[in-house]
Amino acid sequence: MRRSFGRWFVNTFWYHYKWHVLIGLLSAALVAWMLADILSKVPPDFTYAVVAESYANEETFRELTAVFAERHGDADGNGKERYFPQVIAFDETSPNNYVNAQRLQTFFFQPELLLYIFTSFDIMYYEDGLFEDLAALGYAAPPDTPWAADVTLAPLLARAGLGEPCYLAIRALYGEDKTDEAKLRFHALSFDFLDMLLSAP
Repeated sequence: MRRSFGRWFVNTFWYHYKWHVLIGLLSAALVAWMLADILSKVPPDFTYAVVAESYANEETFRELTAVFAERHGDADGNGKERYFPQVIAFDETSPNNYVNAQRLQTFFFQPELLLYIFTSFDIMYYEDGLFEDLAALGYAAPPDTPWAADVTLAPLLARAGLGEPCYLAIRALYGEDKTDEAKLRFHALSFDFLDMLLSAP
């Protein structure tokens, strides 16, 4: 006697393969969600890093970000404005400092993240040629670290309560980066951000 498909499915296929099916469906859903997230993500008009020794978050830099956003608007012409900082807060007593150091390393692989504000040379990663020589371009910088402009007295940073001292570095462009339109735009915006910090009341 021929069994019905429904009975075969429940008693045989589902009994033996239900976990395979469920795992497959969950995997497909996860891949679909990740693809949708990647495809729907709007690239930033500008983003910058803040590496601090005290507690800080995106809200701390709301005024600073808003002033720069108003200055440039839709910088990439995609119809949307996205300006935000990426903040890492080190703390001597925090168990997350190792994770923070690893996260800072990943920043250097983000093509749009060229500008870094930091409060100590002890927490800021550096290697020769990584950053622009800002002293050679006329910006005030400590003699032994010409890549770090001194922005301690910038009113916008003072109001953010980041503390003293404060420095700013801009990643240098090399090779193909110098012909990449998006990287050139972020690079120019980074210098304009520095100029804004030094001139804004």
